[in-house]
Amino acid sequence: MMNEAVPSGADCPRATEANRFVPWQQPFVAGFLAVSLGICLDRVLDGSAVGAWLAAVGGWTCWRLARNTSCRALAGSALLLALMMLGAAWHHWDWRLAAPDELGRQATTRPQPVCVEGTVIQETQYRQAPPPSPFRTIPTFDRSLVWVEFSRIRDGRHWQPASGIGRLMVQGHVLGIHAGDKLRVMGHLARPRTARNPGEFDKAAHRQADRQWCELHCQTPDSLTVLNRMTWYHPRRLLARLRDQGDTMLREHLERPKAELAAALLLGQSSRLDFPRITAFRQAGLMHLLVVSGLHVGILAGVLLGLSHAGWLPRSAGLLLTIGLLALYALVTGGRPPVVRAAILIGVFGCSQLVGRRPLGFNSLGLAGLILLALNPADLFRTGPQLSFIAVACLIWLAAKARQQYVYDPLTTLIARTRPWPERLSRHWAAKLWQSTLACLAVWLVTAPLITSQFHLCSPVAIFLTPLVMPLVSLGLTSGFLVILFGSWAPLLAVPWASLCNWCLGCLQTMIEIGQGLPGSFHWVAGPSTWWLVGLYSGLAWCLLVPEYTPPRRWRWGLLAGWIGCGLWVSLARHDPTETRCTFIALDHGCSVVIEFPDGKTLLYDAGRMGSPYLGSEAISAYLWSRGISRLDGVVLSHADADHYNALPGLLERFEVGAVYVSPVMFEQAPLPLQVLRRMLQKSHIPIREVWQGDRLRVSEHVTVDVLHPPRTGVLGSDNANSLVLLIEDRGRRVLLPGDLESPGLDDVMAELPIDCEVVLVPHHGSQRSNPPGFAAWSSPRVAVVSTGNRRELEPVNQAYRQAGAQVFSTALDGAVQAIISGQGLRITGYHGREFRAKRSRNPVKSKK
Repeated sequence: MMNEAVPSGADCPRATEANRFVPWQQPFVAGFLAVSLGICLDRVLDGSAVGAWLAAVGGWTCWRLARNTSCRALAGSALLLALMMLGAAWHHWDWRLAAPDELGRQATTRPQPVCVEGTVIQETQYRQAPPPSPFRTIPTFDRSLVWVEFSRIRDGRHWQPASGIGRLMVQGHVLGIHAGDKLRVMGHLARPRTARNPGEFDKAAHRQADRQWCELHCQTPDSLTVLNRMTWYHPRRLLARLRDQGDTMLREHLERPKAELAAALLLGQSSRLDFPRITAFRQAGLMHLLVVSGLHVGILAGVLLGLSHAGWLPRSAGLLLTIGLLALYALVTGGRPPVVRAAILIGVFGCSQLVGRRPLGFNSLGLAGLILLALNPADLFRTGPQLSFIAVACLIWLAAKARQQYVYDPLTTLIARTRPWPERLSRHWAAKLWQSTLACLAVWLVTAPLITSQFHLCSPVAIFLTPLVMPLVSLGLTSGFLVILFGSWAPLLAVPWASLCNWCLGCLQTMIEIGQGLPGSFHWVAGPSTWWLVGLYSGLAWCLLVPEYTPPRRWRWGLLAGWIGCGLWVSLARHDPTETRCTFIALDHGCSVVIEFPDGKTLLYDAGRMGSPYLGSEAISAYLWSRGISRLDGVVLSHADADHYNALPGLLERFEVGAVYVSPVMFEQAPLPLQVLRRMLQKSHIPIREVWQGDRLRVSEHVTVDVLHPPRTGVLGSDNANSLVLLIEDRGRRVLLPGDLESPGLDDVMAELPIDCEVVLVPHHGSQRSNPPGFAAWSSPRVAVVSTGNRRELEPVNQAYRQAGAQVFSTALDGAVQAIISGQGLRITGYHGREFRAKRSRNPVKSKK
């Protein structure tokens, strides 16, 4: 089943045969594939609980067929079918079903005040406030995250039973609350926010994977009251004390920056790391070092097994101690899927060594996958577990290939022993470095498509940087563990290990910064689509598991090249040369409009939001990458309010920008954020061009982009009154983008002849100061788009535009809104499914000179 007896001498089969996929010899791999297929079918097809009945029927059929020897193969097929149905039923229950008193059923997108009671299930985590930025319009503070399992909710004077798990987000530091404590919480209950833009990360789905269908927001730690303390000997409290003790030892014996990095490497507590350090690791392709993963478990296992092989511990005792400590380490660090996977694999290896049998690599990996899916079937769709299993499968295959190609030559061994020891040592480490580099290259090539698809970051420097930093990471982890071990009962013994850990982590940080700064070390890319990834990894899995049924090598390379070409062709085909597409990005209180022209050029009108500039650049980047856009031919900044330009610095790091267009009064009285932005544009050699009323932007040959406002000298009033107003016209259909236009600039625009528009961006996020009735009558839009995060206080504005005959779309309700102008007419679609179509144009098509 999982292991096989180790033959001796000439009877030992080749390594590839030990890792070849034969369903009946490697049942855990077959079971994992069957369960995964069932989970995918339920996620895609929205299966129902009937899968449980099918699983029961399939199990009964297997039992009946297994009694007949001639039907063993059929019984095995029926068993796989039963496992597939069982996986579908398990995922359906975990993903879609909830108890009647689930608190998430009462949560809505609008926060509502509640009083609940529950039990803390994890230790409090702290999130540092982002570093100060001149582009941030609303200051933020440190936050505390507390995970609670709810038990009751107050309804007036009475308490009602409740269930479910939720996350508390508290402003400030929550102190003295530990896992197992019972709390009473006063806060605002809401659903996690779903994705509102194409390509955007769906936080609600990520929370749902952990069965967290609601979250509570608390303004102060005083909103939490401890009702009952958990006993000190409870397992959750003991694990928390171990983790806190380790963190305390690191902070007492290491320098502060090194202690924060060591806590992330050893204990998985990366929340205290500042944003620049996290960015450096991410761009260097080594972000996995900051979260406890299978790499950390492997290093710890290597140290423990090394002590056993050195004779410090008996072999059996060393294996059992390794398995026990790894299981404890996985629990202390939170039991993340990569850690559990690594602990299971090492546990299988240790048990195999104890009984004198050889573990099958892929079969052990399949067992780890089955256990993870049993714990949480939604982990199948998470990027972390996917990368972990893909990397380990690649390493297992490489190890099998290396064992197959190794040939023992006594003469070569004898010659090697006659060399001087410095030469032998240098040859040995050079060979190790070369092997590590090849392994890193193979893992990087296999995981790069998934990483670029999910994180849009390609870091070639990781191929060469990983083998160089691995000795430092190993020494740093080992010395850090010894600091934790000796720090509590023998502080003097911890001093030399603390010095070694400080030196290793300092060198690691330096090498990361050097690697990040090298030219071409990383690139921001759009990444492949999901369907392409499914086809690629399905083909690789087929070649890996059933090589006897794969085509010859040259055909395999040809198929791979064809699949890559197919993906490139589809990515280029995303652009339709017969349409103009305007997309209003959902940014809460902010504004950003992406205009894609028929000739492939792209214009960005505004890029900002109130609050975090990082979130604004993330949302805009996600949409651009989903469309395969890597260059912005022009960026128009309507006026000098930060919620219209503070996301541009983040976009400059990720996309090529042709030019930035501003009004003549944009930088007249530039505050500090605008001065910083101007210096960034000059440093990036991006031209800043001033445009005013009467100008026409030369962005596309097929579509006109006219500037209606402001005049060259501007108008008296606020920055809003001097907003750049663009009129985009294609095939007689017009799109009007007025920014935050208000009086007296609004009066000047409306003093001109009325313009019949197909789509109008409602000025100033739907503010009453933008004269909604008058502007709606002047522009006569068919569709009005409100870019705002306010779902309330918009009814008067909506009513004004409806009375003018317009359909009103709001980014707060509809998500990103796309207006597509083509030969078939006008089509408006909201990200959440709402749609409007108009086939006839109200304006005659004018000839373009």
